[in-house]
Amino acid sequence: MPDRPPPDLARRGPSGLEALLGLALVAALAAPARAQIVVDETAELQDFTVGDGLCRVCLGTDDDGDCVQYGGCSFYAALQTANETPGPDVITFAVSTVAAVELPFPELTSAVEIDGRVGTGRVRIVGPGDDRLPGLLFSGASTGGSWVHDVEIVGLRFGLEFRNSPDAAVQGCVIRGHAAWGIAVVGASAGARIGGDVDDPELRNVIVGNQRGIVLQDSGDHRVVGNLIGTDETGQDRGNRTGIVVGPGAGQGTRIGGERDAERNVIANSLSTGISVSGVSFGGTGEPVRDLVVQGNYVGTDPTGLEAAPNRTGISLSRTDGVVIGGLEAAQANLIAGNEDGIWLNARAERTRVVGNRIGLGADREPLPNGNGVVLRSSAADNDVEDNLIAGNTENGVYLEAIDGVAPGGNRIVRNWIGFDPETSDPVGNGESGVRIDEGESNEVRSNEIAGNGQSGVTLVGTRGTRVEDNSIGRRSRAFDPGLSNGESGVLIVVGEDDRVIGNRIQSNERYGVDIRTSTGVVVSANTFGGLVVTVSGVVFGLHNRLGGVRVAAGSAGTIIGASPGSNGGGNEFHSRGDAVLVVESQGTTISENVIRRGHIDLDGDGVDGVDPLDADAGANGKQNAPSVTEIVAVGGGLRVRGELVSAPSSAYRIEVFWDKDGLGRYGFPVALGYAGAVDVMTDASGVASWTLEPMGPLVSAWASATATDAQGNTSELSVSERQPDHAAFGLFRFPEEEPVLDEEGDLLIPLEARFRGDAIESVELRFEAEGVVVEEVAEPPTEDAPLPRPLDCEGEQTISCRIGAIEGEASRLVVARFGPAAAGRGAAAGGPYTVRVVGRGVVAGDTVETNEVVFAGEAAVGAERGLEAGLALEAPFPNPAAGRVTIRYRQPGPAPARVTVTDLLGRRVAAFPPTTRPGAHAVVWDAAGTSAGVYVVHLKGAGGRLEARRLAVVR
Repeated sequence: MPDRPPPDLARRGPSGLEALLGLALVAALAAPARAQIVVDETAELQDFTVGDGLCRVCLGTDDDGDCVQYGGCSFYAALQTANETPGPDVITFAVSTVAAVELPFPELTSAVEIDGRVGTGRVRIVGPGDDRLPGLLFSGASTGGSWVHDVEIVGLRFGLEFRNSPDAAVQGCVIRGHAAWGIAVVGASAGARIGGDVDDPELRNVIVGNQRGIVLQDSGDHRVVGNLIGTDETGQDRGNRTGIVVGPGAGQGTRIGGERDAERNVIANSLSTGISVSGVSFGGTGEPVRDLVVQGNYVGTDPTGLEAAPNRTGISLSRTDGVVIGGLEAAQANLIAGNEDGIWLNARAERTRVVGNRIGLGADREPLPNGNGVVLRSSAADNDVEDNLIAGNTENGVYLEAIDGVAPGGNRIVRNWIGFDPETSDPVGNGESGVRIDEGESNEVRSNEIAGNGQSGVTLVGTRGTRVEDNSIGRRSRAFDPGLSNGESGVLIVVGEDDRVIGNRIQSNERYGVDIRTSTGVVVSANTFGGLVVTVSGVVFGLHNRLGGVRVAAGSAGTIIGASPGSNGGGNEFHSRGDAVLVVESQGTTISENVIRRGHIDLDGDGVDGVDPLDADAGANGKQNAPSVTEIVAVGGGLRVRGELVSAPSSAYRIEVFWDKDGLGRYGFPVALGYAGAVDVMTDASGVASWTLEPMGPLVSAWASATATDAQGNTSELSVSERQPDHAAFGLFRFPEEEPVLDEEGDLLIPLEARFRGDAIESVELRFEAEGVVVEEVAEPPTEDAPLPRPLDCEGEQTISCRIGAIEGEASRLVVARFGPAAAGRGAAAGGPYTVRVVGRGVVAGDTVETNEVVFAGEAAVGAERGLEAGLALEAPFPNPAAGRVTIRYRQPGPAPARVTVTDLLGRRVAAFPPTTRPGAHAVVWDAAGTSAGVYVVHLKGAGGRLEARRLAVVR
């Protein structure tokens, strides 16, 4: 084995002076040379003459007790000799094994280095295999700086104990089979180093088969780095009952693990806990463990990180404050996998940061499951579980549970990936819920991506005041993979109270977006349910939750779906094949200010309800009658909406009015394309109230529907949409519901649909206001009758107005606006943000009517030079124009995938080809024979999203 410096130099790098003078000069300037004591006797005997400065035993005495046969220096005698002088002695070995069967070792009171190197191996100190004899005890400040290395200590009550002995070091040792602990650092013993901090695997310790592997208590500033704890060099199971125990006073300044591979501890095969951190027992007194850092370790795996070597619990905290598990840097992450449970934060674990870890996947990113990933129990409070990858576990990703009626509160689960790998989008979901909270209070689940889990994304049972906010729950919006759906609902709330579900994207879950059962006071606001249609290999999929958006059931009360004072959220947006909101067996569900693009409101799940006199029927929400819309009248710059409500007599109601797209949604139910406004009314003695809404909210359609909500918060279904054909109206829509596209010159193309209805709409114009880009052209796209784009009559620069002309009857116009870089020259605005606002104006009978505003915002390589990815090139399609087969040739620079697609000018995909990964030239053939005449765009997308594009005209 190579020579090693004493522990003080092993723990620090050379200073500038040391670098100049060299280690030899440093040694000459240091303390006097240390005395060397050589153990060369295997007999278990004491020093015959203590105090004579000689280390020797007696193998035979005469009748007077005088030695007649001297032996060598036993290990016991060497310890006695080291205690005789205050200097730092060195004990070395000329024998390979030392027995400790009868005599307990003397307590060390002087600093000593025990150098166990024997040839190419290490000395073995072998005890009786039970708890009769203690191990090596270093006691008192005079033993400070002691160093034990390259020693195997087996089968004693304990292996090593440092009591009030600061700056100890244990390196390159095997500590196994001890009845109490392998290594203990207690009392005023700050600054211990167990393991190495340089890239030398021989500095690590192997600590196996002990009751407790390492015990730290009373003082801190320790380093536990690079050890194998519970497994040996071959990866065999040699578990301790508990791997590492950190007790009161030992956390401050202490680090277990580190940022380099050589500092990684492998903590495995513990019958109880891998790392147990605890102040005093529950209900006791004393200081919690504070500010410990645990990072860069493998907890629950073999040394490769590929095979499970389970601890019962990977890491457990009780009565702690400010412990950090992991870190924001990738090298600080712990790999916690293969355990019965990964992490437990128990009673009075407070202000913990579980950050940046990989929990449930092995070093190869394949599932290596814990039971639960992270568990917060009992009075665990004010902890942060953030920026972790928590996937592949057999039970829940994160689980909060009450114990004996004491529930965790004030904890935050933030910015985690729960149920899938963000690098690969592989579905490696947790077997049960992504996050489950049983009886917690005032906890927060925020800004996570939760997908691919076997049950619901978030499950709340018996909770109070939980906030589920700003998460993506279910399949991600731009990637179609059924495996990323959560197996049940996005959010399930059972027996909840005052929980909040706010500002989430909840889509593609196998049941409901939010399912509320037997709960009170739940608020669901500002969420998006379902979403945009995505296209994969030419196939179109919707991101709907399979059974609907929100279900309120099983006796729930006081639920608010949409805007609510104090909820910090407004209406939800629904894209649902079936129910947007379904209310069954529940009362007091308020449904307010939501946008329902697809789906409907259904009370009792029986379809559209009729209007019964005096609203005397029973059922969900009392089967509240919906109001009717009787008149829509153009007034000044807007529209007046009038209607009638038939309901309970002499009662107060709130009428909310919504704009519908075309009268009825796709499935025969009215929808709410936009919130127009509200009015409060009182029915008369006959149960009738007329109402008028003016001025209206933002106009998006000439169709309108409405809901009614009574004083107890019961909201009706949407009324059947009505329109008034004698009055003019028009609105603007995104069309299709996809992102803007870039053309071959790097310009931004934004498609828009304008809808009109009326007999006397004059001087219709579209007004564009742009930031970050400038309008270059606005045109109607080509059709079979007009195969070339038809530019509109536009004027202006940064703000541009485009005339459409007079409208008679009903009309729908598609337009495409082209935007270039805000600064002169191609590439000037590459990668910059942009905002485009569009509003329509028209003159109706001398009055100016203005539509809703539509806003497009994003960040794109507008004006970027073509071929930004070196070597990526798309040739002009041939022939062009084309009536049949078209050859598309391109070149890609490397093995990163490149793909060809064809879209129309509105960005709708009409053809897609499989990606190629082979560098070089390629060609694909597209048969345009069945395609409508018009102008199309051929796109080549390379690595990093780089885009090449060419125009292609199809003729007939």
